[in-house]
Amino acid sequence: MMVGYIQKYGQNEAADRPQALGMPFNWHFQLALIDSNLCTLSKAEIQFHIAHLYEIQKKYRAAKEAYESLLQTENLPAQVKATTLQQLGWMHHTVEQLGDKGTKDSYAIQYLQKSLEADPNSGQSWYFLGRCYSSIGKVQDAFISYRQSIDKSEASADTWCSIGVLIFLSHPNSQ
Repeated sequence: MMVGYIQKYGQNEAADRPQALGMPFNWHFQLALIDSNLCTLSKAEIQFHIAHLYEIQKKYRAAKEAYESLLQTENLPAQVKATTLQQLGWMHHTVEQLGDKGTKDSYAIQYLQKSLEADPNSGQSWYFLGRCYSSIGKVQDAFISYRQSIDKSEASADTWCSIGVLIFLSHPNSQ
């Protein structure tokens, strides 16, 4: 299974990569899905990583379809569901090919809220939700989301920076 992670996060030697040999980038994960041997990752986690590979490759339609297909899985573990919804939400917020800004933001917020229903302690989902609210001018909602992000996880520099930007933009005449 480590080979799949190497494929996902890259190697230095191009000749060692399956795609250099004409194989798909997610080849190792595809093999892991059909392998009947015991694996440290569940089938759902492997499917998530395949979808995430599509996203990393900027194959956004394929990623969206793979994430949405994964959400149809019966008895999907809560953490996989939360992370899948989080990725869908963030993709809708950041990827232009997924529609016009208003529609994308609406979907992004819906996906992130569903992610937080599955895992209310995800600081990353709260942060992403704050970014979405900030981008549509919902300053109070953005601030609340950023605050939740700080409360749920160790606050990152990104969260504090986003709070600073939010305060600056909501009070443009003060320094």
